[in-house]
Amino acid sequence: MLFYYLKISIRRLLRDKVYATVNILGLAVALTACLLLYTRIYRELATHLWHSRIKDVSQVLKYSDTPDGFQPSSGYMPTGLGPELKEKVPEVLDYVRIADLSTLEGEVTMIMHNGVKVPERRIIFSESSLFDVFGYRLLAGKADALDKKDRCAVISEDKAIQYFGKENAVGKQLEIYFSPEYSAKYTVVGVMEEMGNSSLQADLILNIESSLQYHDEMHRSPLWDRGIESTYLKMAPGHEDFDIHPATSEIFKRHKNEIILNPISDKAKFKLHDFAGSYLRGDHFGGDFRKVGSTRYLWLMVGLSAFLLVLSLLNFTISVLARSQKDRIADRTRRALGEKASQVFGFLFAESFTVVLASTLLALLVVPFVNNFIGDLLDSGKVPEILFPKYSLPLFLCLVVIFSGVTALFVALFRYRKAGFGVMVSQRTLLVFQLMLLCVVFTSSLLFFKQMRFVQEQPLGYDVSNTVSFPYDRATTRCESCDIVRKEVEASPLVEALTGGKRLPLKYERVKSEFDLNNGEKVSAVGLRGDASYIKVFRIKMLEGENLSSRKNKKEVLVNERFAKMSGFKNPVGETITSKGKKYTIVGVVKDFNVYTLYRSIPPCIIYNRPIHPEALGFRVRLAENNPDGGRKFLMETLQKHLPNFLNDKKEFVFKDSFADDYEKDIRFAKLVYILTGLSVFLVTLGLFGFTYFVTQARTKEIGIRKANGATTFEILTLFNNSILKQVLLAFVIAVPIAYLAMGRWLENFAYKTQMSWWIFAGAGLLAGLVALATVSWQSWRAASREPVEALRYE
Repeated sequence: MLFYYLKISIRRLLRDKVYATVNILGLAVALTACLLLYTRIYRELATHLWHSRIKDVSQVLKYSDTPDGFQPSSGYMPTGLGPELKEKVPEVLDYVRIADLSTLEGEVTMIMHNGVKVPERRIIFSESSLFDVFGYRLLAGKADALDKKDRCAVISEDKAIQYFGKENAVGKQLEIYFSPEYSAKYTVVGVMEEMGNSSLQADLILNIESSLQYHDEMHRSPLWDRGIESTYLKMAPGHEDFDIHPATSEIFKRHKNEIILNPISDKAKFKLHDFAGSYLRGDHFGGDFRKVGSTRYLWLMVGLSAFLLVLSLLNFTISVLARSQKDRIADRTRRALGEKASQVFGFLFAESFTVVLASTLLALLVVPFVNNFIGDLLDSGKVPEILFPKYSLPLFLCLVVIFSGVTALFVALFRYRKAGFGVMVSQRTLLVFQLMLLCVVFTSSLLFFKQMRFVQEQPLGYDVSNTVSFPYDRATTRCESCDIVRKEVEASPLVEALTGGKRLPLKYERVKSEFDLNNGEKVSAVGLRGDASYIKVFRIKMLEGENLSSRKNKKEVLVNERFAKMSGFKNPVGETITSKGKKYTIVGVVKDFNVYTLYRSIPPCIIYNRPIHPEALGFRVRLAENNPDGGRKFLMETLQKHLPNFLNDKKEFVFKDSFADDYEKDIRFAKLVYILTGLSVFLVTLGLFGFTYFVTQARTKEIGIRKANGATTFEILTLFNNSILKQVLLAFVIAVPIAYLAMGRWLENFAYKTQMSWWIFAGAGLLAGLVALATVSWQSWRAASREPVEALRYE
């Protein structure tokens, strides 16, 4: 019997092409979007599941005492911590130390290959236990060689092919330039498989022992004083939440005399953070080789998927109900002849199943072609081989059956048990709900746009227009050349000022330092390293006192308004403050400025007269206002002249706008909402088109009679449009409080936010009304403009 219903359903769909096109196209578009979002949701959730032993792996983090309690402050640990923990703590089965090469020397390392220097970014120092702790697999060679003192490396399969082609990479050598003055040859001892869907990514793994030799030769600090490595522990089953603090603090006390440059406070606490959950928590402790995710972004994608699916199913249900008005005479006839409810349900299920299945198959065919486009649009890249997990096909088939059954049951209730009025009530209810969702989407889209504009235009207390920030890599440049560049740039009339101070805004929240004041008060403040040109480059306004001196005076500091108010000083200039036994003199007060992005409020802040050496973070330059283009050209020529290697791999960092980096997640969030708005308009338009098409067909006789009795085309248009306008108005009234609450929650992420103006809600309602009127009016006009005789001929 089911096959009979399927055959009849297919015939009806082929005969009624408008009905088939509206429903299959609408569902296919929504399902395509849902599948694309699903692949990204699956990729986010599956991060780290690629590791076979992930549940037992934890990272050691240091917590510092702050006014807000103990907060995680660092994931970098001394080199000797891992071995001692394994020796002293039975619950620690193994350890692995990882040092990101960017934390040692910069973001780019040059590798000599066939006489050409090739830039590489994803390089780490580690050891053979990496493969056991994280479950990575070697394709060739032996991991044990990484524990030797000889310089050796394991490279990824892609890099082995890039450097050595089809030859066996094991035994080959790569020359790695840690700086122009220093390079070392590393022997390839293994080729590993790609690191898969993990936040831990690397193309080259250099043995940790060679990093110790490298630092000895470069006159760096000893074993316990480096603090540049992340320490991961493989814990015994059931001990993932083990308290590691007592053993760790005891080890540091024992080696206290060896920890000189980076002393560890006695108040510091140490805890284990599970590696499996670190990605979605957004942990950024322990090097740039770690990617971070966002739970909020994940839930957004889940919500968008559900939203589009509900919208498309509403379209389908409304279309089926509208068509039932046209078929009501045939329905009554079949019921009079003894048609049972089960037969009605069976037919409707077969029809729904056919439409949903056809839409799903079409969506599956389209997804691979639009996947790359959507990835580029969202800057998220395409989804690789994990596009669909093994259970996806049966899952989709189950969803097809469920959606078909729910739709068929809903429609059957009204077609079999309710009168025509009940069907119309259900149609209008669903239509109002659909228009309400459209109003919410329009409101969200307008508010997203307004908030992003507000963020871009909000006075920050500093000015980065006409400024240039570019990093410096010891691997590509010499300190002498860097000093020459600095002097030439400072002397040029095309440059207003140059600083080696910290960039603004700070990317991550920093641990505050506590300052003791001579009036007995205490203030916790964020410290920034600056110099005499710092406030000139960023145009931070001086309120009182004087700027930092041009000579490097570590005892001079500037404070912001917030610090001055919290200190209680009537005149802060000249006052002495103390932190960690060091005394500083306040020489000036600057106007408050946003140390962080607008997600956080302005904290008390101190600017030290301790510029960061350019080899650490590079320069920040303010160009002359009268000729900024000439200044950029001058900088490029100067860099090309003295630091030619700098520009080979760094052009994208020069003159870079930091807004996209600072608000990356919200920009992607906004793009998703804009895409959602476009899809929602398309789906609602398609749904209204199908609804109006079938309603006008069902009311063909009525329209013909009205025309024959003298009704004008305008009057018939008004008849149809009044009905839809009432539904838009009702939908708008329902949507306003929902959108207000939802967007209010989103705006809570920002310390500084725009107002939810009345015109945003009014504009959303107006746009929804225009979309509805444009769609309905066109179909109504076609029906109203027909001759009465032609309209009545088919009735």
